[in-house]
Amino acid sequence: MVWFVTAYVVVSLSMTKFHHYLLPALPGLGIVIGCFFDDLWSRTRVERTNAAAPSPDLPARWLVGTAAVIGLPALAAITFDLGAAKDAAERFLWLFSYDYVYTPAGRPWPPELEFRPAIFVLGAAFTLATLLIAFRLTRRFALWALPITAILCTLFLLDVFMPKVAAHWSQKPVIARYYRERRSPDERLIAYYLFWRGETFYTKNAIYEGPEAERTLFDHWPDADARLKTWIENHRGNRHYFLFQPSREARLRALLPPEAQASLRIIDRSHNLFVLGVADL
Repeated sequence: MVWFVTAYVVVSLSMTKFHHYLLPALPGLGIVIGCFFDDLWSRTRVERTNAAAPSPDLPARWLVGTAAVIGLPALAAITFDLGAAKDAAERFLWLFSYDYVYTPAGRPWPPELEFRPAIFVLGAAFTLATLLIAFRLTRRFALWALPITAILCTLFLLDVFMPKVAAHWSQKPVIARYYRERRSPDERLIAYYLFWRGETFYTKNAIYEGPEAERTLFDHWPDADARLKTWIENHRGNRHYFLFQPSREARLRALLPPEAQASLRIIDRSHNLFVLGVADL
């Protein structure tokens, strides 16, 4: 238990709180929970078979009552925190994305993503199972209901929540659109002022391969705009794609040759952070 508490405190003090930071504490926490359930199951069985004899240890109902008094308020606070607003579910996403470091309120939340009903149902299921565990007649059922609810919660996060938000936080769908639209590899994808590295991963490093003059990643250099203009001058006569943030559209258009600026058009705005454009250079 000390192991878990120490890890929790360390993660709480960290600016970023990725899920894998707490990973070393999870085996210990799992052992503690497993021991608690096993002990509670054993106490319940003894109490049912020998109800007349006083228990020399703390009765199961008092053990569960103590856990409930501590756990239920924490569960209520967490459920409210995740469901208080439509975009509150983004806190799940912050386990995998550090957006909140730069924008404490999070990125714009897509209006079609609504997870509050599922969050409140799961919170109610955990609450009900915890309450049922306090009664002898329903305790054995509750000892099954709690882990089953935890499994359902995990399945919801992995198979519903993450796939739906991935279309708006992962760069994969936008970059996949580029590969569907291009007519040949000569039509390059240019990543303009991106720092998330998904543009490198999902292109299999294609934007960063070859001699420096041929690379199409323009982000951290002080002279990134000048480098992009040079690259464009050396690759005229073809159509190329641009992945960038919507706020940089005017700046990017100004870097194109005057006769090509009108050809820049946005072909994918489905992402809540990036857009995909194309221009005839």
